Amino acid sequence: MNSQPLPTDPRGRIGVVILAGGLGRRMWPFGEVRNKSALPVCTRPLLAWVLEAVAGLDVIGEVVVVTGHQPGSVRDAAQEARTGALPIRFVAGGRSAGGLGGTADGAWVGLQSLGEGCETALLLLGDCWFEREDLERLCHQGLEATVPTLLVGHPRAPQLDPRTGIGVRVEGGRVSEVLMHPREELGWRWLGAVVLPRTCFEELGAVPEAVDQVEVGAMPPTGAELAQWMGKRAE
Repeated sequence: MNSQPLPTDPRGRIGVVILAGGLGRRMWPFGEVRNKSALPVCTRPLLAWVLEAVAGLDVIGEVVVVTGHQPGSVRDAAQEARTGALPIRFVAGGRSAGGLGGTADGAWVGLQSLGEGCETALLLLGDCWFEREDLERLCHQGLEATVPTLLVGHPRAPQLDPRTGIGVRVEGGRVSEVLMHPREELGWRWLGAVVLPRTCFEELGAVPEAVDQVEVGAMPPTGAELAQWMGKRAE
């Protein structure tokens, strides 16, 4: 764990929101008994690895984990993380809290749970793997930005369809387009992490209940999705 002290100025700290409430339908039947973020990776819950990567950052304040499907398994998974004195809170999001469901709704619930002094947030998908060094660079760049800062990368596994996941088009070092399950290869993928300035917090609450922009032949999810909002921000 990084032993550097946290900044004393709360404006220099980043609040963390981890989305860990998804149903995991595409992982059936494994998601029937535990949340997908609690599934084991190298004998330990994936969420434990995520929390330990976050705990190693030098600019982190509080951490909020948004639960939904199988919330008990999420809290249990967090217990296995070696995070020292890192403050972690759990909030119910999505349909379990009377919301609309979807990643945008969960993100909005988590962001509203951060303290008023938090001016910047690191939003993470709880079912993704992160390297601490990547998150460190993302956070330091995000603190200096006035727009969302995304962690993106090239698909490396040749057996995977390059059109799966959330595609990102990058032009001149800036994100110009974000598409869920694109029909063409955009060259980059969103890797499940984004740094948001406070000006973006309220915007997520205005995302439509269901995705209103899909490519021909695609099935839109019924819940508000974070990728849709990021795509509109990139326009």
